[in-house]
Amino acid sequence: MVSKVIFRGTTVVGVEYLPTAGGKASTAYAAMEVILAAGALNTPKILQLSGVGSKLLQKHKIPVVVDLPGVGSNLQDQLTLKVPYTASSNLFPNSGSIANNATYAAEQRALYDTKKQGAYTIKIVSNARAASAPYSLSTEVDATVLAGYTAQRKLILEQYESGKTGIGSLHWNTAEGVTIYMNKPLSRGAVTINSTNPLENPLVNYRAVTDPADIEVLTALFRKNRELMSAPDMAALGVAEAAPFGEHITADSELASAFREAIDPSNAHQCRTAAMMPRALGGVVSSEQKVYGVKGLRVADISYWPFQISGAPTVTMYASGERLADAIKKEYKLAEYKR
Repeated sequence: MVSKVIFRGTTVVGVEYLPTAGGKASTAYAAMEVILAAGALNTPKILQLSGVGSKLLQKHKIPVVVDLPGVGSNLQDQLTLKVPYTASSNLFPNSGSIANNATYAAEQRALYDTKKQGAYTIKIVSNARAASAPYSLSTEVDATVLAGYTAQRKLILEQYESGKTGIGSLHWNTAEGVTIYMNKPLSRGAVTINSTNPLENPLVNYRAVTDPADIEVLTALFRKNRELMSAPDMAALGVAEAAPFGEHITADSELASAFREAIDPSNAHQCRTAAMMPRALGGVVSSEQKVYGVKGLRVADISYWPFQISGAPTVTMYASGERLADAIKKEYKLAEYKR
């Protein structure tokens, strides 16, 4: 695993790496540049260990190569809320049948193995504007990061109002519950190193639902889900909300308390901890995904995203990779550039 980027002055010349179980460090030198693709949690960790980051580095006595407070800041993810349901008259089969019915599972496995068929083939804006922008940020947030978040928050609220952007989604798995996804949360977390040991995981603070607007959006999504699950067609299945929810919980304050106990702050869609934004707004990389203030270093992974899209990130990341590949080929004339 890569432990840090090697600098000669402010120019990147290679990387240091070592076995994941620990041991002797080795060095690999770059002929042109280094491209980081360690993900939204580990890319900022590598940058910080290399001297690219904020005043946090002084705490760990790491020499600062370039001061970029945006590194590790503004962590965003798509949190999820599981709403358990029971169904006294559910249809058979459903998504729980394979896990709970050994006979059915064996039959379906045999059908899949022989014919590739069967179950195994199942492939609030005004309040938010009135609130203080840094409400969900650390009190020690850098002024540039705050400025960038304020601008970004304005854009997301405009998306809320447009009616053209999906800010949440609902998924019933046909068995034990519904998952509510928040695609565009306003709350922001942070990723920071905990020591100079590259084998130690970084500290991740999601700060989920610290922005009050997120609770309002989650409440709206929950109430829409409750409306759908009480529709006549669903009533025929005998579905009922289970703990920690239930039809007796109706007040917004009661729902908010239940949300805080039940939410999962991560759907493994972490992004924007090395955001592509102007440096004055807390950005870390340019439109060419080059790290500000240094030479020969780019970020290719999802940490460069300015903010979340309205769905899973995989396909968009494939497109991002193609975009970056084209930019590199064009700059270094590695192949005929036709796009």
